This record gives sequence, structure tokens and C-alpha cells, in this order.
Amino acid sequence: MPEPREWQKIALAKWLGNGMKGVISVATGGGKTFFAFLAHKELSADTILLVVVPTEALQDQWIVNITEEFVVTESEVGILTSQSRDKDLKKWNVIVINSARKLDISNSLKSKI
Repeated sequence: MPEPREWQKIALAKWLGNGMKGVISVATGGGKTFFAFLAHKELSADTILLVVVPTEALQDQWIVNITEEFVVTESEVGILTSQSRDKDLKKWNVIVINSARKLDISNSLKSKI
């Protein structure tokens, strides 16, 4: 993994200091995906990653990024839809925002909080 940019180091420290909560707003190509991987590595091993993206194209891109960064197969990544349920969750999950609005996986997520 490459060395984080200065803004990523600062943002990660602030995110950690704020109880792992916050919003990162960065221009296209600025390193948001890499920042997400940095943040994910700070979480416990059994944490469920749920990435919400605006388009199917970005969903596909995230699936590739996850499989490459965490060296997992595509079958290990949950490609969620509005019809997905608790049993469909995997350790890594990606969903388009319009589907996420209708998603009901609250039981699984509550058990991880």
C-alpha cells in the first residue's frame, strides 16, 4: 500500500478522534477510496464494510478495488440490491444509493454496533 497523502493522515486522525464518525469530501481522484481502505484497516476484523455509491459504474469499481486490496474473490463481496436481506451481507458489501434507501439489513448491522 502506498504512503498516505498528508490530508489522508490528518483526516484519519480526526476520524479516529471523533469515534470513527465523519464525512470526507474530496474531489474526484483525490484519494477517497484509499482513505476508506485506511479507515477500514483501523476497524476490528469482524467489522462489516458497507460502501454506498451513487452509480452502478462506481459499484463495479469498488468491487474491483476491494478484491484487489483485500485479496478476496468477487464471490466474497456482497453486491447488494434493494432486495438484499441480512443473510446476503458479507464482510465486504457495495450498494448503489437508490437501492440502499430501501435496504433492510438493520438486524445484522445492529448486532455489529
